[in-house]
Amino acid sequence: MAIVLAAMGSAGDAGARGTGFEPSQKDFYVYPPYCKAKMADSSDNRNRRWDAYFPVNQQQIVFWRKRIGPDWDNLHSFCAGLTQMSRAKDPGWLRQAKTSSQTQFAEAANLIGAVREQSGPRNPFWQELSLRYAEAQGGAGQYEEAMKVLQELIERDPQKADTYILQADLTERRGDLNAAIGYLEAGLAAGARRGAILYHLANDYYKLGDYERARQYAQDAEQAGMKMHRLRSKLGDE
Repeated sequence: MAIVLAAMGSAGDAGARGTGFEPSQKDFYVYPPYCKAKMADSSDNRNRRWDAYFPVNQQQIVFWRKRIGPDWDNLHSFCAGLTQMSRAKDPGWLRQAKTSSQTQFAEAANLIGAVREQSGPRNPFWQELSLRYAEAQGGAGQYEEAMKVLQELIERDPQKADTYILQADLTERRGDLNAAIGYLEAGLAAGARRGAILYHLANDYYKLGDYERARQYAQDAEQAGMKMHRLRSKLGDE
């Protein structure tokens, strides 16, 4: 099934930005549960106008509508943005579509950013909107904008591990592995969830060539419940 995006309207027209979007069967199955509920609940799906009919689970729709809160009405555009990011990471799809990863990330940033503009920090979905918006902006080459959003998230919730991990990932892509490690260590110092941060620290120290620290962080990550078999195998060969 082809992806069709409606013509981009104004920033305030968040709902219309995703109106022409049709997820494929693959998109549907890899979506987070709230996107599955939103897409299944759409009028297009309920009227069976799509090529594929996604099962409607009313219990899930009611659950996620309440959980997402005010951003539910515009969630279609957010989910379309997630698919654009998925396409941006798929070299085969990019070749077939004759487009670039940066272009797809920019499309995702437009879609998710439009929903974010209609939302606000008091909404329960605001943090996830902001995190994905920052990821899309980073992929589109807008590093400064992405880091600005992530810093705002840290100021509001200094213990969310995903924010530090994304800071580190975007910074590593720019070639500054030491700075990336610094963001991860800042997350540990702030009391963020340890497991995922320790996992990334172990791998980043391995990339840096500091195998002693990589081993220590790998051990700490395992104690925090992370699977480190692949890195342990690499370290065992050193």
